Order: sequence, then C-alpha cells, then structure tokens
Amino acid sequence: RPLSKGTVRLASSDPYAAPLMDPKYYNDPKDLETMLEALKFSLALSKTTAFQKLGIKVYDKIFPGCESFIPWTDDYWRCL
Repeated sequence: RPLSKGTVRLASSDPYAAPLMDPKYYNDPKDLETMLEALKFSLALSKTTAFQKLGIKVYDKIFPGCESFIPWTDDYWRCL
C-alpha cells in the first residue's frame, strides 16, 4: 500500500489526447524503505536451498548511475 500519491490530469479538451500522468513514485520516503526491505527479503530468498536448486542467481553487474555506491549496500539499492 504505497503512501505516495500521483496525479492523472487531462492534457487538453481533446478526448483523444493522452492524459498527463505523474506517478510520483517514492514521493513518500517510507515507500522506498518498504521497497528496500522487500528487496532484501527477495535476496535472502534467492539464497535458499530451493531457489539454489533452480539455479537462481542475482544479477551482479553494477547498475549505471550507482557506481559511486558500495555494491549491495542499502544506499546502493536505494540508488537503484
């Protein structure tokens, strides 16, 4: 249940014009922290025996724009 609230507005009086959408993702900092906890849970889950039997592995390349952060730390994941 995200706390951030975006907007959808009419772009013009033309009914065929695409609406103006601003989702305002992570506008509320609690949403980012919730996503961070979900990510960490998923990473832990990927290390379980059941998932390892399936050959699951985490993408281990550094994401563009996050090179200045220590990989796999909370700050790195927030950057992502």
